[in-house]
Amino acid sequence: MTDTEKCWVLMECVDVYRDGHEHPGEQKMQISPPMTKKQALAAQVKAKVESPNTDFSIRKLCDN
Repeated sequence: MTDTEKCWVLMECVDVYRDGHEHPGEQKMQISPPMTKKQALAAQVKAKVESPNTDFSIRKLCDN
């Protein structure tokens, strides 16, 4: 895989449920189109600045 392959997406972490022990669960929703890892990291930083009370992560979609 090269650094220019668009295999990464920005994910928003959303607390959506509690289990039987009242521990919070977490679901991640894709909020960006595929991009390079460098672009995804920059988008994660920008999203965190714009929404400091929300958790974000990036996820790799390709196996390469």
